[in-house]
Amino acid sequence: MLLNISDLRRKRFTFSEASSPWSVASEPNDRWAWWLKQILTPIIVAIGFGGNSLSFVVMKTRSWRHKSYSHFLCALAVFDSLTLINREILLVHELREYAGDSGLYAGFSDTACSIHNFYEHMCYLMSSWLIVCMAMERVVAVYFPLRKAFLCTQHGALIVILALVMLLTYTQVFRFFMVGKIDDKCVAFTDYLTVYTSLHVYLYQFTLIFILPVVIVLTCNILVLYRIYRVKKLRRPEDYALPRSRRNVAKTHKTTLMLVTISFVYVVTLFPSVIVSVIVHVAIATRYRGMRQLFHRLYPFMDIFELCSDINYCSNFFTYILSGKVFRFELRRIFAWEKSTAVTTTKVKDDFALI
Repeated sequence: MLLNISDLRRKRFTFSEASSPWSVASEPNDRWAWWLKQILTPIIVAIGFGGNSLSFVVMKTRSWRHKSYSHFLCALAVFDSLTLINREILLVHELREYAGDSGLYAGFSDTACSIHNFYEHMCYLMSSWLIVCMAMERVVAVYFPLRKAFLCTQHGALIVILALVMLLTYTQVFRFFMVGKIDDKCVAFTDYLTVYTSLHVYLYQFTLIFILPVVIVLTCNILVLYRIYRVKKLRRPEDYALPRSRRNVAKTHKTTLMLVTISFVYVVTLFPSVIVSVIVHVAIATRYRGMRQLFHRLYPFMDIFELCSDINYCSNFFTYILSGKVFRFELRRIFAWEKSTAVTTTKVKDDFALI
């Protein structure tokens, strides 16, 4: 997700030193973060791919597949998995370059490079905006409970996903004619490098990946939590003495935990890499004299923050396990850990509200 260093190498920036200022990773003291990323990324990818695959299977079970948000969760599992696979492909590419090979993109044409660049960043965008769609659907379900059956439908969810794909495709169409193959690398063409860098950093990375999704998700979560608080406040104290009321309070707490967890994981894992990338771009654009020293300091942290952002794409499965009884039940049933028992429609409906 960080700004492509291959593009930055070709930025109109010259230094008097013979060696490239972008080869900061060649310093022995700076390689620890890079090697840590090479070691931990395959582990994160394997865990995330397995968890997302299980999530997809559970969402397609009889208890889940007829719910609108199961389509969002299935799509999220798919795009999170594709994002993790893209991370692993990039990792192999970096290792081949480190070994002195030409990398994975040596045989690509200009068209293949532009398609690959578009596909890679579309996976990131879909993963972010599917979370936005789920947050907005929760607001609709909470504030319009009587119309939920008409507003939150399976066909509606599919239409929203398709519309989201088309809209995000429109925002990323510039990659088809600004990206190509130069020196066995898929990078922005020289004529478009300045424009491409601005679009990538400010439109894609800063606005579409972070600012808008985070603002919308946090706003929706605050609205949902406020609605839950208002409903809880209107209840009479003696109502909580009933067993069913105690269960509802517990479910409210789980819902709160789910909302906070989704926002917390998303913000914490993606915020550092986005901020560092913007700082790097601003430093380049302003031709800061201490650019070489700045990259010596930032480069190890860029690898660490990139590794941290990978956690966002493998954490949903564990969030579902911690917050959903029905999810755990279906997961146990799939692996035959216990005999299948009947789950009433009311119980399933109550637990669905936790996600």
